[in-house]
Amino acid sequence: MSAPDTDLEKQAKRHRGPIVGITFGLVFVVIVALGAFVWPGIPLDQQAAPDGAPTETTDGDAVSGGPSIRVDNEANTVVEETQ
Repeated sequence: MSAPDTDLEKQAKRHRGPIVGITFGLVFVVIVALGAFVWPGIPLDQQAAPDGAPTETTDGDAVSGGPSIRVDNEANTVVEETQ
């Protein structure tokens, strides 16, 4: 069976708004997705630490058992290396 009243012009007029809205929505999603892939984000050195995580380490926080290397940052040389 077919629909009793098929006025294609009336149907096209009624569907124009939703089609335009869906098109704008899809364009917006594409722009946001491309922006997420292109934009590098916040540099790692400017990001906040997670809640409860220490923001600075001290010598007491170091893990024992492995090699230890101290570097003089101003001279950029190794000051002390122990096993």
